[in-house]
Amino acid sequence: MGVNMIYEFNTHSIYLKEKYKKPTISLMIDTLELVIDYLTRKVLYVQGFLPLIKAVKSKIILPEAPKGDYCIDYIDFSEINQFDVFSISKMIPKSKIYFENNEIVFDKEKGIIRLGLADSRYDKYIKICDNVIIGYDGENIIKCIYIIPDKFI
Repeated sequence: MGVNMIYEFNTHSIYLKEKYKKPTISLMIDTLELVIDYLTRKVLYVQGFLPLIKAVKSKIILPEAPKGDYCIDYIDFSEINQFDVFSISKMIPKSKIYFENNEIVFDKEKGIIRLGLADSRYDKYIKICDNVIIGYDGENIIKCIYIIPDKFI
């Protein structure tokens, strides 16, 4: 597929060269967006501001993660409009415990970023696209996100 997800050091941002064309909504984890298909509720990708200057430098081992879909089906979408943006901790209060310290870990050698808590033997993982693995708990609440940009500039 080539280069699609880019991390840009000048702006400290992650973005896609080719955007998803259908209606979406976004859940914000601090300044990073989880972009979700409005109709199917599938998490599609991540984008936004993610400063690696405050990241902990560490080796990251990617978890085993089957390719599949991660759907946000535990939020009431009846009052949500297309292209709305919400805080994940307001929409899913339980998620705050995983992201409140906003731990960012960066493995520069492998080009992998992890946001949130990980490393529990009870976590589940799913690879939603070539660039994103979502880790979640037994209640389907997102605990961490592994981001593997195609290119760093």
